[in-house]
Amino acid sequence: MMRTAIAGFVLLLASACSGGATDGPTTILEVDTFPEQAVDVHLSESAVRQIINSEIAAPEYNSDPPTSGAHSAKAAACGILRQPVPDAYQLHDLAIGVIVFQYAPSLEAVDVERIEELARSFEDRIIVAPRPGMDAPVIATAWTTMMRLSAVDEELLRAFYDQYVGSGRETGECPFDVDEGL
Repeated sequence: MMRTAIAGFVLLLASACSGGATDGPTTILEVDTFPEQAVDVHLSESAVRQIINSEIAAPEYNSDPPTSGAHSAKAAACGILRQPVPDAYQLHDLAIGVIVFQYAPSLEAVDVERIEELARSFEDRIIVAPRPGMDAPVIATAWTTMMRLSAVDEELLRAFYDQYVGSGRETGECPFDVDEGL
């Protein structure tokens, strides 16, 4: 069962007059949260290849794109990718606290560039990739959490990253190593 939550993310701005912090603008994130699907074992690389090649059925997930569940023991590289990331790898990334920004392949090139430029401002724990068949032009995911956007909004994407980066259930690093957008 999915529940919709509104996560408030407050940005504090320094006040030049008083020398202290004051409440500034608030960015409200409208996100969907999903119950965590148990992960008893990681999928073997053989099973992942068979899933990718449609030789065996993929695990059932409670969201699309998935936000938790069975995944590979191996993570996808972090950075900007030009091909969709298989769910089994993407889920490992989410499990170690990576944020994934995915966009519909039909998204205008200028909007894809805006997402990529934002992602380059993060040092690690970010993946940007296309994903066919999404129900929104842009979707941001974290472990058990998803935000759907009808258009590119850098402020909301940055707030989602800041709020949820590192929220996975496992440990691991994922430096920004790949940039296929250049």
